[in-house]
Amino acid sequence: MVDRTTVAPKSTAIDQNTRNLRDLATQVGDRLAAILKRITRDQSTISLQDLAKQVGADSWLCLIALVEAD
Repeated sequence: MVDRTTVAPKSTAIDQNTRNLRDLATQVGDRLAAILKRITRDQSTISLQDLAKQVGADSWLCLIALVEAD
């Protein structure tokens, strides 16, 4: 006999993609924070393109991460 009182949510591809995007955003955010702290400590500036190169991400992804962090 099967116990039907407990319903476990099904993991879908959308759920997995959402988790992957959150993980990616967190990783990019962590890298951005480290680079920006270094730039600040050096009392320097950095362009968005150079920041994206150092992070290893697309400049749009960096821009979105910066806006979300604000």
